[in-house]
Amino acid sequence: YKKTAMTDRRLLNPDTLPASPTPEEFREWAVDVWGLISPDYRIQTNDYTTSHDIAIEYVLAAPTGSMTVYLRDGSLDGKEVYVHRSGAGGVDVETEGAEKIKLGTQLLGCVYIENEDDVIHFKWFQELDHWVMLG
Repeated sequence: YKKTAMTDRRLLNPDTLPASPTPEEFREWAVDVWGLISPDYRIQTNDYTTSHDIAIEYVLAAPTGSMTVYLRDGSLDGKEVYVHRSGAGGVDVETEGAEKIKLGTQLLGCVYIENEDDVIHFKWFQELDHWVMLG
């Protein structure tokens, strides 16, 4: 048995999933094929740009100084990002490009997470062409 090279979409090449996949290989396959929620949490201590193709992403921001989490341009419609500030360092959330973050009636370029252990929820709406801060 020869394992073939990984592709961006395992659905296009089902041979990339071995007969006895590891839990990680199966998780990646299921995310690709079914568009499932990625069960992994991303712990970041430096600036970070969210992924493009994960439906729901949890970012645990744990900087020692300050950091910025960038919401990626052109994300999947309905993509959700949760940013949890953990630690004393400051955390800003900005868009990667020209998009804005809608909070009520305001369109913002940046949101600062003020308190340790605060969690802010963002959702991308393709039709509106901006992120919405849900809380």
